[in-house]
Amino acid sequence: MTTLLADDWIVARKKHRCDACCGTIGAGDVYRRQRAIGDDGPYTYKCHRLCDALYWKMHRESGLWDDDAVDDGELRRELALIFGVLTAPASDDRERSR
Repeated sequence: MTTLLADDWIVARKKHRCDACCGTIGAGDVYRRQRAIGDDGPYTYKCHRLCDALYWKMHRESGLWDDDAVDDGELRRELALIFGVLTAPASDDRERSR
């Protein structure tokens, strides 16, 4: 079970990595930052506005419950179709594939 501690829209002061597309969130960009505690401990999730909007569009269209998540691979494939490029897997995806 995950407990959401904070859900904010932040103006980046430095570069960050988008956890949805693995792209760069540049200094000055507005991004979503969620801080939570999950089964594996505390974590922070950061993503671009577009990535967040696409995530929730896919979530609604999939008929998922509020606490269910869209598959990371599906989200990245959809982003690749939009941008015409493939994105690198997030670090935990690389860990899982070993």
